[in-house]
Amino acid sequence: MENTTTGLVGGWEYNTDLFYSITIERMTAHFVILLESIVANPQERISQLPILTVSEQQQLLIECNDTEVDYAQDKCIHQW
Repeated sequence: MENTTTGLVGGWEYNTDLFYSITIERMTAHFVILLESIVANPQERISQLPILTVSEQQQLLIECNDTEVDYAQDKCIHQW
């Protein structure tokens, strides 16, 4: 990271044998969200600040947890 006259400039150096570029792009987006959150809420603990996009939050908190299944009411659990 470098503070320039136009703002912060940064770059990533990573092992391409270990990471796909799309992974680094996603990590960069998370880092930007975290930085924006810090600026908007400077007194907040970092652990309480978001790093996920709204769509990632939706996917992880809602879609991945949508596991409700209707079971027949005429059987006990040991019969399943």
